[in-house]
Amino acid sequence: MCSAGGNNVQKKSEYKKGGDRGELRGYDVHQVRYNQRLRAPLVLSFVSINLISLVVCDLPEGRHGQEESVKVLATIFKNGNELKRKIYSVQSTTELLEKTSELGLVLDRILKFNTDFQEFTDVESSVQISNLDRFQVHFSEAPHLQTVPREVCQTQPTQVPDLQAGLRPLLEMKVPEIFDELQTKGIVTEKTRLKLVKVCISDLVEKHGFYPSTTEKVVLAKNIITIFPSLKVQIDGRGEGFEHFFDPASRSGFLEMRLRNIRRKLEEGQRRYSRHKRSRDVNEMSSSVQDEGDSSDVREFINLMKRLRPSAENISSIKSAMQKTFTWRRSWISKHSPTMEEILQEYPRFLDIPTLAGSTIASLYNASQDPAQSTQPQLVCIGHLRGGSQQYVILGKSDKIAIPLDESLACAVDKFFKLYWVCNLAYPALLSSVFSFFEYIYDLPMSTNRRAKVQNFERLLRAIYAPQNIYCVHVDKTAEASVLSAIRAITSCLPNTFIVSQAVDVVYSAWPRVQADLNCMADLYKATTKWKYFINLCGQDFPLKTNLEIVRMLRSLNGGNSLESEKLPAEKMWRVTNVHQIVDGQIQGTGKAKEPPPFNLPILSGSAYFVVNRGFIRSVLEDKRILALMEWAKETYSPDEFLWATIQRIPGVPGSTRPSRKYDMSDINAIARLVKWQGHEGSQESLEAVYPKCQGSHVRSICVYGVGDLQWMLEHHHLFANKFDTDTDPIAVYCLEKYLRKKALSQLH
Repeated sequence: MCSAGGNNVQKKSEYKKGGDRGELRGYDVHQVRYNQRLRAPLVLSFVSINLISLVVCDLPEGRHGQEESVKVLATIFKNGNELKRKIYSVQSTTELLEKTSELGLVLDRILKFNTDFQEFTDVESSVQISNLDRFQVHFSEAPHLQTVPREVCQTQPTQVPDLQAGLRPLLEMKVPEIFDELQTKGIVTEKTRLKLVKVCISDLVEKHGFYPSTTEKVVLAKNIITIFPSLKVQIDGRGEGFEHFFDPASRSGFLEMRLRNIRRKLEEGQRRYSRHKRSRDVNEMSSSVQDEGDSSDVREFINLMKRLRPSAENISSIKSAMQKTFTWRRSWISKHSPTMEEILQEYPRFLDIPTLAGSTIASLYNASQDPAQSTQPQLVCIGHLRGGSQQYVILGKSDKIAIPLDESLACAVDKFFKLYWVCNLAYPALLSSVFSFFEYIYDLPMSTNRRAKVQNFERLLRAIYAPQNIYCVHVDKTAEASVLSAIRAITSCLPNTFIVSQAVDVVYSAWPRVQADLNCMADLYKATTKWKYFINLCGQDFPLKTNLEIVRMLRSLNGGNSLESEKLPAEKMWRVTNVHQIVDGQIQGTGKAKEPPPFNLPILSGSAYFVVNRGFIRSVLEDKRILALMEWAKETYSPDEFLWATIQRIPGVPGSTRPSRKYDMSDINAIARLVKWQGHEGSQESLEAVYPKCQGSHVRSICVYGVGDLQWMLEHHHLFANKFDTDTDPIAVYCLEKYLRKKALSQLH
């Protein structure tokens, strides 16, 4: 097991994942100097970030790093037909090509199994290799090989003619709207971009099949930006501007994703390469190791484990092979129910290496490492029953509860897990991996994008971080223990970032949403007296301005506040005139009329997001009028959408404005947050529309921005925008992040 707060968790400034896109760079030297020079008077609070654990665990790797050669599984093809499949001990792909090449054959392409996409993808002949990688090497006959040097045949790319002359007429006929949009608006909508990619890929597949070469895809991407120069995108001045359509280095982009989607729907006879199932699809795999025609590579790994002695130098290879065969093993065991003897005969290393099962699970499931809470129940063995079996009891320390279990240890642990899950308790540290595995076996509801959500939080914190600010992070009280481990691992690297002292169970449209804000306000107010402004954020926000621009806009407020505060619409009056309560985790009306607000305060409509000064926070925490108003608001519906707007119009509150309608401020005029409400969208010609139609999707009538919304967002004065979702459109956040970083660096000079 590894500790989330220990040495196995890498510092934020040290952690990198897959190049620039997922990189956590830590503190940029120039950025730190620039921030220290500004001394921005700013406090930011993250409210209710429901994330799941990202814990980096280091497993022992034996002496694999000291070996000169690694073992790879290579399948050799000639003119598309498989010749052989064999494990090779090589030091590089160059050596692999030397061992697999035959006289009279020329290298056509080399593919490597991509674990992210679960399929074979083209790679260069000099790609980096690691132990137990899988390759497919394709050769073709070369009639004139005698007159052409072998090296040239292997390294020269296939020459593809320029496609621009044929591509433009095709697009003019099938995607005429792209020319109109670029001429009239200067931008391409998301819908048109998708159609452009679809038409281009259809033409490419018609000419070159479902598996075009890298060169052919690069030529297509280049010709697209040649025809449409405004679609050229260069991030940080790197690349040629076509990489967002197809990046030959990472095998990604709009064109590649469209090709993959097409190939996933191909029939078995149409596929050039075997399709490999993901771990979550174990029930769809073949039930027999011997009967499956595509099982040769799995069989090779199983035979490799049988041949390798359980010595120190082979442990790394054995563990890696066990991970490669995990899906197959689970399917075989679940469908055939083999005996223990049959399992150990097939996988004898379970006997030789006692830690193999535990390390395999630890590598597949991120374990929470927080110490077990004293109030958690525990499974205790209290003695032996007749016949040699043991007596187990579940003890609840805080409630003095004892549940006797007259069953085996396996059944006791199973019931122990179900008690935790039903009661929604944080899993104990030492059993977190086991309980997560039970979730998988029982197919219980669990987060399917844990890692992505943690990365979203890291990306947001990185975008707004400055050493002179203070950051309070609220994590939902009902979140798993692994949530707290992930957030603590991140915040522990930053001296000015902390987790709220008292978390709450946030309920949508109910008072706990406000209480989460209040708890962070109290912690920040006590932490230091040096900050001047408070801004609250959620996990789906992202900045539209650099730190320098945010500071300048805050100074322009001259000590005032900026938040939505308008007359409460008649259709929302029911929210404050009826009593509401939380029932079974949801807010519900009781049918009872609610008393008027204290001090006859007029209730105004607003937003959950705001930019307020320190004096405003002091009034919220100490002013008797506001304290009475908050107590009254606890039984209303969605109090976060009227409470702050009402406080902003109370006389005497620092930075407030008068109650007169003349001082109303809409969300469009306030700088706190840019939100697109579905009911206010429309075409540019419409006089009633507040903003153009959403280029992404909608959640609860709010636009989840797409990449087509970026230009519109950047034209506004708001500090932040909501909502973003990398599962819906990762390109939107990625481009915005790169834009802000480049702009921040340019402001240094």
